[in-house]
Amino acid sequence: MKSINWNSPARRKIMYPLFKVAKAQLVERFERKYLIMVLSDHAGNITKSANAAGLNRVHLLRLLDRYGLRQSARRTATLVHASVRRLSSGSEP
Repeated sequence: MKSINWNSPARRKIMYPLFKVAKAQLVERFERKYLIMVLSDHAGNITKSANAAGLNRVHLLRLLDRYGLRQSARRTATLVHASVRRLSSGSEP
């Protein structure tokens, strides 16, 4: 049985892209979950979410666009505003 040379240049070429892909996937999952959490905690308010995350508002908007979450933020904000209006008027479902 032939042993594998783990330090060969050919082996490194195969391993490094796999590491980069795996890292990119982890970062993507983290960013998406983090954005959802921050938006949820701030009722979809972009400015408050950006401040809480320590991000520039424009950068947060770009991240939301990257992950398709901008519409989600609008829906969350609309639902929260509707709930607040309903509660303040005294009519609960």
